[in-house]
Amino acid sequence: MEEDPEYVVTCKRTTQLLNLESAVEFTGTVQVTEYMPKMDIIVQSSISEGQPLSVLEAFAAHRPVIATDVGCCRELIYGDSTDSLGIAGAVVPPMDFNSMAREILRLARDFELRFQMAEVGYERTKRNYTYEQFIDSYRNIYLQEGKAKWLV
Repeated sequence: MEEDPEYVVTCKRTTQLLNLESAVEFTGTVQVTEYMPKMDIIVQSSISEGQPLSVLEAFAAHRPVIATDVGCCRELIYGDSTDSLGIAGAVVPPMDFNSMAREILRLARDFELRFQMAEVGYERTKRNYTYEQFIDSYRNIYLQEGKAKWLV
């Protein structure tokens, strides 16, 4: 809301044109730890991402994610070749609002599925994306390159 006021105006006009004003809430900056429990499903509809922290935040809060197939969203939601935990949400093509809507409705109608996906996402985050693992992976890269023997 604060970052790009022109974009906010465009988004609000879009919700008006689509008659979605009662279904969409523009919050601006919120305290994530307080706001996340109010949501059942997290939707990330980017057209470009690297590693979206919003997906990891959602998983840490035990929420399933529906995301576009950008960056490493597919790996975060479905796991990589070494991961047998299961599915933590759904991945749809970028800008495919019909697929996004279908997945939102599918998860909205199935509490057990949302709960199961949320637990998979939480476990995947706990196993693979902690602060300690992040620091260790960087330490290993520097050690392998012989750049920082003092990091041991």
